Amino acid sequence: MLYPKAYIDYLMYFHAERDFFECHEVMEEYWKEHPEDPLSSNYVGLIQIAVSMYHHRRGNLKGAVKMLMQALHNLTDAGMLRLGLDPVQLRKMLNERLEALHTPGIPYSDFEPADCRP
Repeated sequence: MLYPKAYIDYLMYFHAERDFFECHEVMEEYWKEHPEDPLSSNYVGLIQIAVSMYHHRRGNLKGAVKMLMQALHNLTDAGMLRLGLDPVQLRKMLNERLEALHTPGIPYSDFEPADCRP
């Protein structure tokens, strides 16, 4: 499968630069320009993961929790597989982060990219 450039850019910003605002920007622009894309809800889920990370890093735990819960709702197993992601592992990581966000004083930490490949 050929991936949209926006998805490749998203991955670069997310994993290499840890620029979650840019992740959101590039993926949202693509998503809005391609509303008919069958992976649309997955792109929204990826946007929400980036926004959650941005909120967590800035100390907005309530916003981080809200975005992760919505991301889990929008990501589909079939869509994640088409994007080269392991749905079981990604959901596990997101649920672990969600659980950690309910721990008072939890410090911010990045996700590691190798944990989500099928």
